[in-house]
Amino acid sequence: MKPGGYMAIGWHKIGGKWYFFNDVGEMKTGWIRYFDKWYYCNESNGDMVSKEVRKIGDAYYYFNENGEMLEKASVRVDESGAIHFEE
Repeated sequence: MKPGGYMAIGWHKIGGKWYFFNDVGEMKTGWIRYFDKWYYCNESNGDMVSKEVRKIGDAYYYFNENGEMLEKASVRVDESGAIHFEE
């Protein structure tokens, strides 16, 4: 619930993390298509994955700082072995 007793719908930041609520106010987990982008919310607690590589099922996906799954990104490994993703 939002302040004033209003139902939460769409994306809401709670305690510094983002969550998605459907049109009847239910928190959603797993894959979420929002407009033209894909997002992933943890199955265990519903918070959105962002700025990380995550193994989901048998594949790895990269999510940028906005939580968007990148369909195309350049991957670069620097001399220290760190991996960098460039949109």
